[in-house]
Amino acid sequence: MDSRLRNILLLFVLLLAIAIGVVKYLQTAPSSGSMDQWSGKWKFFYYYSTDTNLVYTGELQVGLADSTIKMNVLAPKSNRSEEVQITEWSVSEEGGLSGVIVHDLYRIRGGHPSESFALHLMDDQTFEGSGRCVEFCAEGTEGVEMTWRGTREPVQ
Repeated sequence: MDSRLRNILLLFVLLLAIAIGVVKYLQTAPSSGSMDQWSGKWKFFYYYSTDTNLVYTGELQVGLADSTIKMNVLAPKSNRSEEVQITEWSVSEEGGLSGVIVHDLYRIRGGHPSESFALHLMDDQTFEGSGRCVEFCAEGTEGVEMTWRGTREPVQ
């Protein structure tokens, strides 16, 4: 009886630990509601505050089913767009989308430029945000603030 009681108590403690772990995980995981808000196709533009005439444009695609994010960017004075890598991306409980863009199409000082971004929904159809170059920046863009704007593409 003593070993049986000990096994039951051990099982109870194990189940309690698993339940606590699951609750903590659910509290830190992004809610599907946040992801739902971003799901779809978005057109956007951004520019560095040092030169508002050099505007980057592109398209952002967020997939709810497979939790993917894809972005194509057309740099100013460029003829072709680039599908950039997006790393360290996340959706906050408040609905903000953030991450880091890595431009593989070109190199500056031996590396691929990386830009951070933090986007916030203004309503169901628009977003605003900010960012900055974080690594291998073009001359004059090191640490300079970027401004982002975007609109949701209509579902066809």
